[in-house]
Amino acid sequence: MSRRGPEQDDLPTDLARATSEALGAPVVLWLGSETSLRPVGVWPPTPDDPAPLTELPPTSRRIALDDDRVGALTVDRAEVTPAEGRILDDLAAQAALVLQHLTLGELVEQERLAGHLEGLTPREREVLGLMAEGLSNSAICERLHLSVKTVEPVVGSVFAKLRLHQQPDTNRRVLAVLAYLRSDDVRVEQP
Repeated sequence: MSRRGPEQDDLPTDLARATSEALGAPVVLWLGSETSLRPVGVWPPTPDDPAPLTELPPTSRRIALDDDRVGALTVDRAEVTPAEGRILDDLAAQAALVLQHLTLGELVEQERLAGHLEGLTPREREVLGLMAEGLSNSAICERLHLSVKTVEPVVGSVFAKLRLHQQPDTNRRVLAVLAYLRSDDVRVEQP
């Protein structure tokens, strides 16, 4: 979990993935204030990120950071065993270290960098290109001769890799298309 360089931006998601794999359930790493936490790491990637969290579920760990910021590690399960609780406690301690290094400036920079397409697979780029054509998920399925169960995770992965989290005042699909249109390797023909 300790890395330096460009890969360190993925530490929140990596920690969510490690926790998810250890506990066999979806996991979200949150950062924010006491009254509203937003997701900074989600595993597995989903088409729709969770809405801001205002109340911690019983299978979660609160992470105290400083006077202004708190974090949380939530597991999407009804309960955890005592052994799993100890694993969750250990991973929450690691999450505290990750979250302490996520300053507001870093979050703003991540949002600014959101949209760089270098990390997308060819399939993800293809789906994003079809989204840019205005196609819905079902239309993308028809065009590519794929099932919805295949396309929806690809769309979710595009959102996750572009760090486009669900926000009440933004549309991730539009932001993803804008990132696609701004990229250097896309040529948009004017009518």
